Amino acid sequence: MKNRMTNFTKLGAVLSVLTLTACGGGTETKTDLNAVNPSAPVDDWRLVWSDEFDGTAINADNWTHEVNCLGGGNQEKQCYTDSAENSSVSGGMLKIVAKQAADGAEQPYTSARMTTQNKVDIQYGRVEMRAKLPKGQGSWPAFWMMPTDSVYGGWPKSGEIDIMEAVNLGAARADGTEEKSIYGTIHYGAGPGSDFSGNSHSPTTSPADSFNTYAIEWQEGEIRWYFNNVLYATQRQSKLRTTGDGTVLGLSHRGWYAELYDIATGQLGTDYSPAPFDQDFFMILNVAVGGQWPEGVNEGGIDASAFAEGQTLEVDYVRVYKCSADPDTGRGCETVAPGYDIDTADGGMLVEGRAPAPTLVAGAPNPITIFDDEININWVAWDCCGGSTPGLVADDAERGNVYEFAVQNGNDGTVFGVITRSAFLSSDPTSPSRATPHNALGMIDGGYITFDMKVMTAPTSPDSVWKFKIEADEAAGGAWEADLTTFGDAPVVGQWTTYRIPLQDVADNGVDISLIDVLMVFPAWMTGADAVFRLDNIAILQDTAGVSYPEFPVSTNTDWALWDCCGGSTPALVTDAEKGQVVEFAVLNGNSGTVLGFNTRSDSGGNDAPLNVTEIAANGVLSFDLKVINAPAAGNEAWMLKVESAGATGATEVNLNTSSEGVNPSDVWQTFTFPIADLMDAGSIDPSALDVIMLFPAWGSGADTVFRVADVKFHVPGSGAAAPIAPLATFIDSGAVNANWALWDCCGSSTPEFVNDDTNGQVAEFKVLNGNSGTVLGLNSRTTDGGTGVSVDATSLLATGVFRFDMKVMTAPAAGNEAWMLKIESGGAAGAVEINVNTSNEGVNPSDAWQTFTFNLIDLFDAGTLDPSDIDVIMLFPAWGSGADSVFRVDNMEIIDGSAGSSVPTTPTTPDNGGEPSEPTTPTTPEGPSDTASLAPLFTDSARTGWIVWDCCGGSTPAIVADTDRGQVAEFTVVASGETVQGFTTRAAVGGSDALLDVSAFEMTGSLSFDLKVMSAPTTATAWMIKIESNGGVDNGGTGEAVELNINTSNEGLDPVTGQWQTFTFDLIDLTNAGLDITSIDVVLVSPAWTTGGGAVYQIDNLQINKESSGTTVSSDAVVMVPFDGSGAALDGTTFTVPASAVDWAGFANDNATIYPFNFANGGTITFTAAIPDGGVDTTVRFRFEKAPYPDVNPAFDAGTAIVNSSTATTYTITIPAQDAANNYSSLLMYVDTRDAPVTITDIVVSETAAQ
Repeated sequence: MKNRMTNFTKLGAVLSVLTLTACGGGTETKTDLNAVNPSAPVDDWRLVWSDEFDGTAINADNWTHEVNCLGGGNQEKQCYTDSAENSSVSGGMLKIVAKQAADGAEQPYTSARMTTQNKVDIQYGRVEMRAKLPKGQGSWPAFWMMPTDSVYGGWPKSGEIDIMEAVNLGAARADGTEEKSIYGTIHYGAGPGSDFSGNSHSPTTSPADSFNTYAIEWQEGEIRWYFNNVLYATQRQSKLRTTGDGTVLGLSHRGWYAELYDIATGQLGTDYSPAPFDQDFFMILNVAVGGQWPEGVNEGGIDASAFAEGQTLEVDYVRVYKCSADPDTGRGCETVAPGYDIDTADGGMLVEGRAPAPTLVAGAPNPITIFDDEININWVAWDCCGGSTPGLVADDAERGNVYEFAVQNGNDGTVFGVITRSAFLSSDPTSPSRATPHNALGMIDGGYITFDMKVMTAPTSPDSVWKFKIEADEAAGGAWEADLTTFGDAPVVGQWTTYRIPLQDVADNGVDISLIDVLMVFPAWMTGADAVFRLDNIAILQDTAGVSYPEFPVSTNTDWALWDCCGGSTPALVTDAEKGQVVEFAVLNGNSGTVLGFNTRSDSGGNDAPLNVTEIAANGVLSFDLKVINAPAAGNEAWMLKVESAGATGATEVNLNTSSEGVNPSDVWQTFTFPIADLMDAGSIDPSALDVIMLFPAWGSGADTVFRVADVKFHVPGSGAAAPIAPLATFIDSGAVNANWALWDCCGSSTPEFVNDDTNGQVAEFKVLNGNSGTVLGLNSRTTDGGTGVSVDATSLLATGVFRFDMKVMTAPAAGNEAWMLKIESGGAAGAVEINVNTSNEGVNPSDAWQTFTFNLIDLFDAGTLDPSDIDVIMLFPAWGSGADSVFRVDNMEIIDGSAGSSVPTTPTTPDNGGEPSEPTTPTTPEGPSDTASLAPLFTDSARTGWIVWDCCGGSTPAIVADTDRGQVAEFTVVASGETVQGFTTRAAVGGSDALLDVSAFEMTGSLSFDLKVMSAPTTATAWMIKIESNGGVDNGGTGEAVELNINTSNEGLDPVTGQWQTFTFDLIDLTNAGLDITSIDVVLVSPAWTTGGGAVYQIDNLQINKESSGTTVSSDAVVMVPFDGSGAALDGTTFTVPASAVDWAGFANDNATIYPFNFANGGTITFTAAIPDGGVDTTVRFRFEKAPYPDVNPAFDAGTAIVNSSTATTYTITIPAQDAANNYSSLLMYVDTRDAPVTITDIVVSETAAQ
């Protein structure tokens, strides 16, 4: 709950503080189902607010009445009033009464609706009501919540939480029984209607006959519903299935979602975070009468007699609790029971939501046979709406079994086909079937859907047309329907006809072919009476020669060792009568416990060659054959599979009988198959770094067991073993450079050459022989530099390809100058990308051991201006001017599809320019960030040209590391002694190039600022210092100048806080007054005070000179407002309009990024000139600042509004209150809240108030 809940009782506030203090320790939660009594909430909930209704009147500090006759948006038949006839407190109860209205009233019924908005607003906690519900056909009581500020937009975008709803209690159901159900639901989505998901609960006695409690427990990312403290539903945010490198492989849980507007693109995007249920909500109590829902079910309509004497919702209390373990997230107080996290489709309580699945990457070609004599385990034959059950029948001897479908509901309408959605698959939790939308994106070139069809009995109607329809992602991924004759001959009774539907056609008609989940064949809707037809050979295939699917063997992989963790045995290869050479494992240490299997870690006999199976993770499997020679003792027959990744940082352990086959090991050979996606969902393995596979009797139960294993592999079922995929281009391999390329030193006069390496044989060796004067080294295809002019076109692999190489440093650069860079150019330097080598997928710095560096082509493309169709130079080098005396070696450099292994070098393709290579040019020199009109950056993603990241005296190597939100930042580590200072310098003596910085032109208006985040605090308390030097400084005999200050003397006046990014600003005039010569700045240091910072780790970003001070206004012509794309907002010259037809989020965004960032640590103002047309209406104009364009919008705040009420141009001023100094804002939005009201707006000026 937020601070606005000022009406909390003092007791509640004290309890909250006391319990938070008493908890102690961390907030980690480990749910133990056996330790929770599901019949009562756990005792970590602390009451923070309640209304016990003990008085004689409704407490106006808690509740506000809504008064209207609008029908609630659901065509309800009541007017809500604040009359005591409809709501009152007596006898310790709140009573909300729905009753008949007087004759001639606007609605036939009256009732009450009460809310706590802006009085009691809640984010995370337990919300509970004890009440007795009204009954009767047409009654609709509800206890629910709506967002206080609707920060994500109007309903349903900002969500709705229905704690309890009931309709028509006591009325008859269709089966004649009494209606007793209650419902817990959430609403969300893009609108204008809502997506919603929930569950119902039907108690043994009617909730209208007695008092019961209704509650939710709401934590970050999860909401649970309770009736009399018994859990009956769980809902969660959606969870993406991803690899360690962030590749999205689909949804591991489909829950709720939000649709958030991307200002930059004008598009709505799906957000899988806790939004929209991560904001303040308020409570609502009401009784509606009638409406679409209650009038459409049970007995229908409204039973007026039920309301003749009124129907009453009696409420004993409403209470709000916070979780003392973690009040900010609500985690740690879960009242759970077995099944709370198991899908309802499998008999549990976890409700599947309606989040659209993300579009997947293409991956490997992935053919699938859905039906051929028997149905694929994850698909089912289906009659949508006709009540029939499609069945297998025997056709002729050649075809065997086929599926037969029959229209049995006349012309009422139905469709038939095959489907892979959980609602239609087995609800048996032991069933191996699972919803598996098919990713056919990798087969779009030449791929098709195919099936054979034979009509047994034609539809009665001669005008009936046979149709094909396909859907994706439960129709959220699109649907397409077409006449069947589009893809083949018209069906003929008694004849088999084959149909092929190109995947390209499917995609062109708006269907996401990475998520195909339904294929339908049927007579046109409501025309198919009496039709009977058969389907066979249903598949999604591809016409292409030589298609191969990567297979990753384990049991025959020489980089993996046979392994017994703890039992002292030596697994061995033996000859099996059926299988030939197989692996035999034995448990020789009794029941002391061991695990056995295959291990690639070097400390266990392997070669540290983990498998990256990412490209088949969505559709591939781990399979193996196993036979028990000597079984464990009777009763100890649980057999386990455990897979680990990345040195045991990820792991999954499952029982072998949960395989797709669902069998236990026995004394005959059996195959066990586990979908990789299931293994990911069941644990925490990273499919890009699999390094151990274990097979074993359950720990401590396998005495004397002997078993054999064969053919352990990761693969796509049915694809067969694949030949290694040849690289698109090999640059260095087997002691040779590609025939069209040359080894090359740009500027250092060395001659790169091939040398013999003890480990890798012949490799390329590069040397920096020109000191720190600067050079780049690598390979070049340009004719001016030894190449043939034939560049590489990698366009075909842009989505799935990687650029990779092996590298070993023989002689490192001088200590502190160890930033290694990769630069690739295209088109004669017309395009380029330059990044730190440690931003590879492996995330490591080069060292004196061979290491592989892998870069996704799409990432290289996104990081710069590289043209993937014309790659002509590849450079590897120590950062410019810092690599004196470096020597390094390179091998196995190639561009290849995904994680396929190295192969024979191939010749790069020639650009399509008439057979003539483009005119080569000299590669550009690597450069740092450039100056702009308002900034002179010293470090933003990389150091300023001529400057380096530097550790003066500690011997560490400052690194450039990736930050999720910021890109590249500089990271520093302080040695244990603390005897060092660190930062940035341009002095040539330590690796820079003496590119002194002169900022004297901005002395009166400018400032120096930087962002700092302390990752690990020093082991002892310390002051954090900034030291700026010029002209060589004054230390060590220098003759220059230096200024050293505690950084808490910055304009913000802050001390660093561990784990938070904070901005620190120093005005240039203050630095000059302190003695600094700002015409020749050559060092900027940020460090803990000398000798006190041992153990500290910290990061710095956005070190820059701001040419305008924090109190300087942004020039009026710099703010350029443009309409949100697709919102309906309109701009004509300087006239802004939002029509009534526009979407509710319509507005305008500043399109000039050079004015950012803003920081309102001391407040500020917005001024603008505006006028309405003659005869126009008063128009409200509102401004908002956000951290960045969507989706990274928070922190954000509404700056204020102004009402434009004059046809004469008038200047308006909005005062911006002071904001948290740690927050910068790089998105300015403007809204015209009055619809259909044009307003002319010019001269928008934003100013920040300077520090006093």
